[in-house]
Amino acid sequence: MALAEDINQFLDKTDHDVGKHLCSLDVEPGTMEYELLQRRIINGSFAELGQFPYQAGLLIVVYNSSFQYNLKQCGGSLVTSTRVLTAAHCWYDTEYRGEILTVVLGSLNMNFGGIRIQSRHVVTHPYWNPHTIQHDIAVIYLPSAVPFSSTVAPIALPSGSELNEDFTGSMAISSGYGVILDGM
Repeated sequence: MALAEDINQFLDKTDHDVGKHLCSLDVEPGTMEYELLQRRIINGSFAELGQFPYQAGLLIVVYNSSFQYNLKQCGGSLVTSTRVLTAAHCWYDTEYRGEILTVVLGSLNMNFGGIRIQSRHVVTHPYWNPHTIQHDIAVIYLPSAVPFSSTVAPIALPSGSELNEDFTGSMAISSGYGVILDGM
């Protein structure tokens, strides 16, 4: 019960914006707030601005078959100055279809800061199946090139001789915006 009370106090104090942070610099290490946020990703840590310059936050206006609109949040990776790679289920799933989205780059918080670009041009894999979740990949085409900087840059993808390498068992890094607990 004490943990639930601590979480509620923390959420009241942060005005419910915690779930929209890539990683927050608003809390001090060693505090209860820091420890609660660390549980988002196992052994996760807070990012500093520019640590993941390829990370894209997606704010997507979606609608269902009754034309009821909602806001959905997802993540992606900047792969070129005009393209973001994301999951197809972010744009189209069994319940909702995307109408327009805002790509957020160079910010630790999806609600403010960074570069914001709107797009409607999303191409899902031709065999994307929301019922089986196979081929869950899509490309967002940006209407203009984003300028690269220390906080906005494309993700490093394998090239040259690396294209034939098998990365099974290799260390990987996961980054993204998210919530601190299920159901939030």
